[in-house]
Amino acid sequence: STGFFQIKKLEDDRWTFVDPDGYHFLSVGINSVGVKTQYEFFRSGFEAQFNNSFEMWAESTQGMLRGIGVNTLGSWSSDEHFQRPGTRMPYCPRWNFMLSYKNNRRGGGYYDIWRQPMPVFDPEFETFAMENAKQLAAYKDDPWVLGHFSDNEMPFHANNLLHRYLEMPPDDPNFIAAQAWIDDHNKTVGTLTQNDHDAFCIVMVERYYRVVYNAMKTHDPNHLFI
Repeated sequence: STGFFQIKKLEDDRWTFVDPDGYHFLSVGINSVGVKTQYEFFRSGFEAQFNNSFEMWAESTQGMLRGIGVNTLGSWSSDEHFQRPGTRMPYCPRWNFMLSYKNNRRGGGYYDIWRQPMPVFDPEFETFAMENAKQLAAYKDDPWVLGHFSDNEMPFHANNLLHRYLEMPPDDPNFIAAQAWIDDHNKTVGTLTQNDHDAFCIVMVERYYRVVYNAMKTHDPNHLFI
């Protein structure tokens, strides 16, 4: 055992989680375990049943989840309320690297990564990722962390990807990266095929994961990147 959750390849080529004590672990989780006190209906019920005590709520919720076979708090859960003995469960923090960076890149303002290409080639993205990952240091010694999510539902789609990067300003690092790939592969804009877009999509995805992985492992070398 390593004292932290890890993964292990079995003899039949399947992979499994291994818990901090070295045992195989099948994660069964639910997202968004929390109390929505911003809504009157939930707020009044929370007050009536738990006397506004998050400690009472966490103890009750943990028992209920265990009772139905759930052993993991999924993303968007109120992990902070499950820190007392008797309430602890494996959990999965999420850090929104790209979702946070996109609106803070050059000049600020809203940047729609679902309509515009992801700005993973910005040098500033590396700097931002390393700074954002400093938050992980507070978790690096916690054996209950199953692993870290870097973002949610990234738009890794390849349709006309190179063309979309080339719609960016010519001095933009993302335009420059796309144009360099085209030149290196002896292509022109007019000869690009979907296979080319697919190939550059791999470059984009690898760039995203490399930047984020390096940042996360710098500040938390113990936990999985899930």
